[in-house]
Amino acid sequence: YRKVKNQPAFQFETLGTFAFKNVEEQIEVYAVSNEGFHIPDPASIQGKLKQSSSPQKKKIQWLIPSLIALFLVVIALGTDRFSGLIGNAQTISSQLKNKRVAVMVFENKTGSEDLEDFGTMISDWVTRGLMETGDANVISAANIQDKVLVASTPGSMQQFSKETGIGVVLQGRYYLQESDVIIHANVVDTELGEVIHALDPIQGPRTEIVKLLDELTQKILGYWSVRDFDRHSKNPPKYEAYQKYLAANKYWGSHEDADNIESLLWESYRMDTSFNASLLKLAVFYGNPGPQRSAEKRDSVLQFFEQRNPDFTPWEELRHKAILASKDNNYLESARLNEQRFLMDRSDTNASHNSAFQYTRSNMPKKALEIFDATDPRFRDMSSDFSWFEFRAATAHYMLEDFEQVAKVATNYSYPKMLSGIANLHMRSLVRLDSVDQLDMVLEDYIDRGLYNMGGNERDVRQLYRSICEEAYLHDKAGILKKWIEKYQDWITENLDSTTNGYLNHMAYSNFMDGNVEDALSIRNRIEQDSSRMDWIIRDIGWKGSCLAILGDTTQALNLIEYLKEQEYSGFFAVDAHYNMARIQANLGQKKAAVDNLKLAEENGMTYDRGWGKGDIFLKPLHGYPPFEALMKPRG
Repeated sequence: YRKVKNQPAFQFETLGTFAFKNVEEQIEVYAVSNEGFHIPDPASIQGKLKQSSSPQKKKIQWLIPSLIALFLVVIALGTDRFSGLIGNAQTISSQLKNKRVAVMVFENKTGSEDLEDFGTMISDWVTRGLMETGDANVISAANIQDKVLVASTPGSMQQFSKETGIGVVLQGRYYLQESDVIIHANVVDTELGEVIHALDPIQGPRTEIVKLLDELTQKILGYWSVRDFDRHSKNPPKYEAYQKYLAANKYWGSHEDADNIESLLWESYRMDTSFNASLLKLAVFYGNPGPQRSAEKRDSVLQFFEQRNPDFTPWEELRHKAILASKDNNYLESARLNEQRFLMDRSDTNASHNSAFQYTRSNMPKKALEIFDATDPRFRDMSSDFSWFEFRAATAHYMLEDFEQVAKVATNYSYPKMLSGIANLHMRSLVRLDSVDQLDMVLEDYIDRGLYNMGGNERDVRQLYRSICEEAYLHDKAGILKKWIEKYQDWITENLDSTTNGYLNHMAYSNFMDGNVEDALSIRNRIEQDSSRMDWIIRDIGWKGSCLAILGDTTQALNLIEYLKEQEYSGFFAVDAHYNMARIQANLGQKKAAVDNLKLAEENGMTYDRGWGKGDIFLKPLHGYPPFEALMKPRG
């Protein structure tokens, strides 16, 4: 009636409201009242109505002529979206199928708090099913929660469509009828704000809700006319296992809740050992920085997968392979696998960020920027305190020596907490652009604004003095270096405790760049190294060996190289060993040997986004050396 009431050729008359089975609200029913159509008596109509002692029992056959008439009206109007309203559409039209689609969290109308998570499980599982078929342009509702809240407001579907570009949503509710769960699902055209198809209700025992979810998923895949049902033939996880997994997700990212996250994920897996998502999440959890970080536990989880030969869905397989590639320092493969995950769901900013990050680590900044540009800003979490995306973009522009773009990224950064990494690249870029006047002005702005690391913790802004000095030293900007090395040393002496490693480290760097290499070495020798941090010890050897080489103590410098060669390092320690041998060799004038060691460091997992290579003051002697320049040149 709502779709055709404004057509002047047709007249209607209400028959009152009816309480249909499996539908919570009463629905008003209308009859076509044009001349020649019979208007049935509402009191005489019967059909699939809730049992009631009310005199509203009706006789359904009296409605048939009017329903046929309404069907003919729809046909006359010539639009198949109306036929969907009365359940006639069996498959989605090709026009709508190509639009972005989101599966909303289904509304819990059961009155049972224990079933609250089932609505999220429906959204998650059906989303994954559509995504993995390759026949739907899926946007996960889980990734755009702030926008989903907009869509839940009555009459706001058009606004939701504008804010997300999503043209079709699946939404629904689930009810309890005695011991049965009943699931209703509608397909909605967001641009029109109208239901285009109502799926037949799914009904079954509450104890078998996972089967009901599987039935709903298959029905939706059928409506979407997917080409290959077998791509998502795996059964949903047990509901209790999914609840634990969802609870872990709610705590995700909180170091204070690390123990709880770990416990919930293990509980989830034990409840359903076929639920791969729990173990995959554990592998990521153990590999991420934090109190529970453990390479041994991560590797144990991954080895367990290898022993089980699990039945992965396509998305799970990509996730698993990406974790393995990152663990093995195969950053390029990790970047490509994360990119495939991103292409499955353009709202998956975790996948797009990881892909861009790994491309920069692989010395492919152009490819990283392509991923950044392909990430729809409407799906990014604009409510965050800071943005890793802008940091990755600034890094890629800096690697490409597009310093004006770095400055643009920093200037346009609109988040409350400015990342120290972006500010660092901004100051370095201003040095390269010879923007001497801007250095003071921008630094004062950062002092007022404050700087934060990627954990959200505040950093001392004046540590940017070192970044300015390093860039000026590396590129022979003598005027800039003279002015800022004085500022740097004044800050060190006025603000740091002279007995601490932090003071000694900064003084060593400032003296080295000021040409006082002997003093720098003497200060550096006073630093107490943590014997449990092998990477610090290896880098300290590279530092000292470089100074000894510059001071002409070739024998001691060579001895340090031999010491590093004799050690049996693996993993990132091998990267550090080869890299620091290259530092010493560069200052000994052994340029070919230095580049050879840099290549070995790369083979073992050296990254290009940490200020290494051309941003390293100890590798300055290699600048202009063709093999070094070729190795450092961005590859894409």
